[in-house]
Amino acid sequence: MLIPKRTKFKKSFRGRMKGQASRGTTIAFGTYGIRAEEPSWITSRQIESCRRVLIRYVRKKGKLWIRIFPYKPVTIRPPESRMGTGKGNVEYWVFPVLPRKVLFELTGLDEFFARKAFRIASSKLPIQTRFVIRDSEKPIKPKKTTKSIKPTKPKKVITSIKPTIKVVRIIKKKVL
Repeated sequence: MLIPKRTKFKKSFRGRMKGQASRGTTIAFGTYGIRAEEPSWITSRQIESCRRVLIRYVRKKGKLWIRIFPYKPVTIRPPESRMGTGKGNVEYWVFPVLPRKVLFELTGLDEFFARKAFRIASSKLPIQTRFVIRDSEKPIKPKKTTKSIKPTKPKKVITSIKPTIKVVRIIKKKVL
């Protein structure tokens, strides 16, 4: 199992998984890869089980790159413990995955065998993944959140025909 050698702090906050990944979204080393489609925590055990499946297919023909490493400790308190006894002990390590993050990469295999290996490996993960090929990969721009468009109030424009008489004209803007 993958565990950090040393960390600056023993325990960490849970954090938030918001938005999409900005780093590690393209294939950098291999020819084929799998990319996460939803956010989740991936444990070191799940990474190890995927590694074993992929190594079985790669053998001496190709090479495998694991692009994620579990650096976040997860603590669990013992059952029936009273309040105020502090944070629990570290039970396992996770990697918080955001959508579009490339998890594993392969090279040296045919596309058929790479798809087969990644399909079995993705069944070991708690998230949906997508098979990605290096050449066909296009840079994806992050989705912009659309704010609700509020209808604008019509503006009143005052134009004078004669110096003494004023006419009020209402201009309506088109709402897209």
